[in-house]
Amino acid sequence: MIEDNNKNTAYNAQRLKDRATTELIGICKGVLFDGSISTGEAENLLIWLKANPQVATDWFGRDLYNTLEKFLADGIIDTDEEVKLLTILTDLTGSPSINTAGVNASTSLPFCKTPPEQIPIEGCHFALTGNFTFMKRKQVEAFITANGGKVKKNANANCDYLVIGEVGSTAWIHSSFGRKIEQAIETREKGGVIAIISEEYFLNNSIPTLNKAKND
Repeated sequence: MIEDNNKNTAYNAQRLKDRATTELIGICKGVLFDGSISTGEAENLLIWLKANPQVATDWFGRDLYNTLEKFLADGIIDTDEEVKLLTILTDLTGSPSINTAGVNASTSLPFCKTPPEQIPIEGCHFALTGNFTFMKRKQVEAFITANGGKVKKNANANCDYLVIGEVGSTAWIHSSFGRKIEQAIETREKGGVIAIISEEYFLNNSIPTLNKAKND
């Protein structure tokens, strides 16, 4: 009975967190609509995050929360701070050029700040998520296996790379990311060596390069 209660508690907590995360994505997209963020909008975002600590302390909202607290310490968002905040909001929600009616971009927030300069295929394990714009995902999988790599279903400690397609998947729990991205981030935060990269970075830095294979 205690085990069942613990499972129910964890399940309900995850549901609330998922709901709040989806709400935050919507708020961020609304703020980005006119390409600016006022001091009032920033203050409202901070109020919302304080009311939703499960998101404010999580990987998805942590940087935004900490930045808002720092920038609003003097009660004003200046021009430089506005640029920084807009960058964070764009990282959260994905490319504005893709976020059009019926299409959602993938978040770029999880990408490695300093990704490996080269992505060797042979002997490495890859997980893929999202929809790819330069080539169908099945073709990317075939390219990896043909060059000695392995495609994994899970982005766990046994995986070397998670490659995120530029366009979000309708199967994702949120418009800009899904469970596989969450798993990769959890793996990384626990000390795993998994690298999280964009499809564009993989296209240009894989060995052999997928860019060349695409053009052949």
